[in-house]
Order: sequence, then structure tokens, then C-alpha cells
Amino acid sequence: MKKNKTKTIIICLLLFATVITGTGFGFYHMYLTAKSNIMDVDYVIDVDNPYAMTGIADFVFIGRVNSVSKTKYEKQFAEDNIGTPYTLLNITVLECLKGNLKENESFQFHKYGGYYWGTKQLVLEDGDFLPEGNDICVFYGAVRHDGTPGIYGKNGNIKIMNIGNSILNAEKFDKIFRSDEYNIAVEACKKEIPFDRTRIELNAEYSDDAD
Repeated sequence: MKKNKTKTIIICLLLFATVITGTGFGFYHMYLTAKSNIMDVDYVIDVDNPYAMTGIADFVFIGRVNSVSKTKYEKQFAEDNIGTPYTLLNITVLECLKGNLKENESFQFHKYGGYYWGTKQLVLEDGDFLPEGNDICVFYGAVRHDGTPGIYGKNGNIKIMNIGNSILNAEKFDKIFRSDEYNIAVEACKKEIPFDRTRIELNAEYSDDAD
């Protein structure tokens, strides 16, 4: 007998080529339990391995979270009455380690996960967390179906520190560059585990390749 009779099971088989959900991990099954705050996902890579995360990602960067905005819902299929939750993050790209995101500019990113419709219940992948304002993180993400940047779920944001409302001065940058999180990301970008998939082009407004 199941512990939770109210379980709602949403089974999605999605191609990463379309980056429909924004998680960017390829085929998976997602089980959303109405009375739980955990989304169980079967990944196609080891998301605890930064080399694998780097290989599947379109971009890896160091960023400062300026604000954590509302939850947005996107329908993935016709029977989806509510939609998949995403949290909108405004992030300043401090250093792009992989990819072509413009540096020293702030953009809106879709982070997979957020508050469930009409509740104060935060729904995230197991082991994931939402960053807070003024967090400095290593971010792993992918270009979404519409050419905008998205942040992965679990291990999509690796926190280095929170600097409060203080200015990012030379001393704080030195702490960032000396952190294990930063140096692991740099090393992973040099020795990433390649992942073969279709890559979607990043919209020009986000890209340093734009004329």
C-alpha cells in the first residue's frame, strides 16, 4: 500500500534537444508528489560529477544573484493543467568559464523548480536549493527552447559565498578564486566529459558573439 494515496504522477519523456523542461538532462521520468517538496528525476548523467555536468551544459559561469523573483509555470503537454514551475533569477555574470554569455552584465535566468501553484510549498529536485539574493555561485545551465538561458536543477547552482549588500572588491574576488567550488569548476571545464546532443543557439542579447 502506498504511503501517500494522493500522489500525482506526471511522467515525461522529453528530448534534451528541445530543452522543454529546462533541466537539460535528456530523457527522464519526473514524479511529483502533491504533499512532498521533492521531484524525483532519473538523470542520464551523474549530476554529482562536475565533469559530467560541464559536458552536458551549454555554459558554466560564476555569477552574483541580484534577485529571486516569482515562480513561472510552463505547460509541457496538453494534459498539464498547471505547468512545470520555474523560478526567475536575475544574475550578474562575473566570469564565464564555458560558453558565450556576456560578462559583467545582468540577465534573467529560468531556474528549474519553484513554488507549487497556489501554495507556499517549494518544489525542487532532490538535493537542490534555490539561491538567495547576493549569493555568489557557480552556475551550470543550458539554452532553453526559445534561446534564453536556463539554470539546471540539482547542482545547477553551487554556492561559494553570500556577500550581503557589500561591494565585490578585490578581497572578495580573491576569496572566490581561491574557493574549492571555483577551482573545481575551472578544472572541470578543462577536462569535461563530452555529451553528444543538439545545441540550441543562445539569443544575441545574451551572447558575447553578437555583433
